[in-house]
Amino acid sequence: MTGYRHILCALDLTSESSQVLERLKELATADCKVSLLHVVEPLESAYFGGAPFAPVLTSATEMEEEILGLKKQRMQEVGKTVGVPGSRQFIRIGSHGAEIRHFAKDNNVDLILIGTHGQHGLRLVLGSTASSVLHGAPCDVLAVRIRKPASAETQ
Repeated sequence: MTGYRHILCALDLTSESSQVLERLKELATADCKVSLLHVVEPLESAYFGGAPFAPVLTSATEMEEEILGLKKQRMQEVGKTVGVPGSRQFIRIGSHGAEIRHFAKDNNVDLILIGTHGQHGLRLVLGSTASSVLHGAPCDVLAVRIRKPASAETQ
């Protein structure tokens, strides 16, 4: 038994998420609650720096709704593969690290599971989601090293 009562699995919903999900399957016991979370960066701040572009915002809002629909569909597919019901699948809009930390605190999570690419140098200085979560988490954090397929490592 891992001793964890509630595991939050934070996913980017890419194909690499499968590595994090494999670790989740190893850790989650039958009596452990599992939540899946994906955070989407707001389009307004991501592409327009928060500037008030009124003609564009309608289009950005429509784009954001379309993206959220696709993310929800992908989350449902992922949830099925690990047996996590829709009521435990969440998509939030905001800053990745902050939203993950807030969810963990608000939902009494005792382990956050997140993937990391092991960034070095400038990317590490600028910050990563895993680093942001680690340094402000209200609970244990397990960062799963994302490994490239063998064919990609030799190129």
